[in-house]
Amino acid sequence: MPLMQSINHHHHHHTTPKWYVNSISREKLAEFNQFVQTLPASMFPTSLAPLPIHHLLPQLQRDTQDIKELFEKAKVQPTFKTLYKIEDPGQFSIPCQVNGHYFDRTLCDSGSCINLMPTQTAKLLGITRLQPAQISIGLANHTIAKPRGVVIDVLLEIGDIKIPVDFHVMNIKGGCDTPLILGRPFLATAGAVMDLPNRRMSLANVDKTVFYKTIPFISPNKLSYFITAQGRPREPPDHTQGHNETRTKRLCLRPCPYPISN
Repeated sequence: MPLMQSINHHHHHHTTPKWYVNSISREKLAEFNQFVQTLPASMFPTSLAPLPIHHLLPQLQRDTQDIKELFEKAKVQPTFKTLYKIEDPGQFSIPCQVNGHYFDRTLCDSGSCINLMPTQTAKLLGITRLQPAQISIGLANHTIAKPRGVVIDVLLEIGDIKIPVDFHVMNIKGGCDTPLILGRPFLATAGAVMDLPNRRMSLANVDKTVFYKTIPFISPNKLSYFITAQGRPREPPDHTQGHNETRTKRLCLRPCPYPISN
């Protein structure tokens, strides 16, 4: 009997966990009970009442219509604007002066990362001392040429502005149509802005108000642009006689050479 009484005693007297008593004080619990009593009795039934389905139908219809419109737009093929093609606007050339020599047609070539000077022009300007060239140059006909050297800080005069330019000097047999070829280093220094649709170019760092017009591109079939390895002009090929003609090694000057590592 004492054992049963002891069991019943522990069964009817449940103790509150310590963590619950410690986490909520009696004062806070009393404040919460007082706050709950101030709430209206109809608050919870109203909030838990099911929303009538007719309140959802307008939004559902709008969503369905939006989805249909998206599918219709996806079915339609996109329309592209077609641009009219424009022929080659030509090439840019500028007049300049170097060491008292005036050149009225100096080619500007944005496709070249070097400035090129033929040996004939170097002799005309009295340039004899050259620094060794550290690069080889790949020509337009896929041949490799080695520059004779590099001349540093050649003062090129345009108007009242002097621009220091580094040139790679090359021996071009048979001569060259242009005394100098100015590549991207010069164009960046001079602040060149090429307006190809209007076929004009300005040098912003020289004079923004002056524009240089393009000149017609000289076809590679011109004799002056076909220089044979022996240094004499080659006759333009006669394409009416078939493709069995013997091809002569040539040094083509367009487009401008680009450097190739050794």
